[in-house]
Amino acid sequence: MPLEGLLDLIRKQFSPAQGQMLVSSLQQDPLIWRFAQEEDKSLPYFQSNASDILAFSPGRITSWLLGDSVNQNIENLQEIGFQLPEEIKQRSYQALETISNTGLPPADLKSAGLLAISIWERRSQNGDWQGLSAEIFEKSKQLDIQKFFRIWRTPFACLFSYCADFNDLIEDFLNSEKTFLVEAAVPLTIHAYLSNPIDDEKLLDHLYQLFVNRNQDLQLNSLKWLETFQRFDLRKKLAQSLLETKKNIDFSAGIYSELEVFKTFNQDVDPLEKQIRYTLPEDLNRLAAFYYYSGNEQKAAETYQISSDLLKFLESQTLFQAIKNQKGQPSPASWMGLMASLPNSKTIKQYYIDTLINEEKLSEAEEKLEYLADSFEKQILKNKIEHSRGNHKPLSAKSFEVKHIRTTPDFPVYYVHPAQFDKTEHLLEIIESQKDVQAGINLTDKILQNNFQDLNIVRKIRDIYEKSQKFHEMLDTRYVFHY
Repeated sequence: MPLEGLLDLIRKQFSPAQGQMLVSSLQQDPLIWRFAQEEDKSLPYFQSNASDILAFSPGRITSWLLGDSVNQNIENLQEIGFQLPEEIKQRSYQALETISNTGLPPADLKSAGLLAISIWERRSQNGDWQGLSAEIFEKSKQLDIQKFFRIWRTPFACLFSYCADFNDLIEDFLNSEKTFLVEAAVPLTIHAYLSNPIDDEKLLDHLYQLFVNRNQDLQLNSLKWLETFQRFDLRKKLAQSLLETKKNIDFSAGIYSELEVFKTFNQDVDPLEKQIRYTLPEDLNRLAAFYYYSGNEQKAAETYQISSDLLKFLESQTLFQAIKNQKGQPSPASWMGLMASLPNSKTIKQYYIDTLINEEKLSEAEEKLEYLADSFEKQILKNKIEHSRGNHKPLSAKSFEVKHIRTTPDFPVYYVHPAQFDKTEHLLEIIESQKDVQAGINLTDKILQNNFQDLNIVRKIRDIYEKSQKFHEMLDTRYVFHY
């Protein structure tokens, strides 16, 4: 068994909890784990540092390997003013150039250690980490986060030991203006911490401090990577801690407040007219992810379902716009499909019945109309059925509630068609189709008073005036087009 000697050493020197921590950290990094399994190389090193937990850190292991290759001790990199052997320095420059030229991850632990040394050397020369994240990015020539991670995961795990101000390197990444570097910092940071022998309580504290003031997407990214690394208990505790911050409590409260407003029933507002923020489902998905990572899978499922329902609702509102924007007469099937999504929408039912009338399916239209509550729109549709049958009853202003002819709902600017049955234009069509147009003139006058700013309405009214030989009124409408 390749690890028998190492595992036996760990059992003898450390407590069960410490032993579990050490094995977990060794397994985190593939190059470190490969070294640990090569007991002819690794066991002498671990035996010489048998009781030192920090000897199991990637930085200490690689500095021992590199020092041994030049017969010099370079394990004191954290000491101020420490001077690297010239040979190691030159090899580290070459390692960085190799990465720049090939874009391939280091093939072995020594190469990874040399990459870490090259970054440590630049940190020493600069005096701080500022700007080094961009330099690393330029050298790697990578735009793929997974490939970038594979190149730098072991060097970053080593830098954790090499540099007392390792977190400042992470901050340089997280504060970068380049989105790629910000996102790339997350797996590199978590991998570096998990690869070093740190107990879970301290790990939780370190990760919480790094991500607590970051945006929610970055927090969720950190939880996702803990999931990828199969550190489920740590992921759960970190998610619970992040959910309890004031920022995320306010975020959650704001979402549920919007949902309450959306769910509030108002019989005067058609479902098509209900306003909902397009990004609300996205925020609900974020909240659901937090619930999942915190261990509350049932609440996560419920929240994802609410998000799915809202997306379907938004899809229905958008489909209404698409149908209204079609050239020619929409088919009844179009409205029926929309009715299936929003069965409580009176507006959709009214348009469906209107389409049936236009296709001369008058009996079916009349049957469907009976299910609608009495309303101004129902009056218009009834009258339109009668006109389609040739029963041209005279119209008057008293027949309809003219004050309700035209309303402009508070509607999102990206929806170009109001989510209301177009009562005015339908009424004007009925008036114009009468044999005795003169009978509807008073009603036409009333409509014009409320809609002088609407050129389409004015144009239809002008045609009605012309047909009824109301030439003076017709001239008045032409002034609108002139100006």
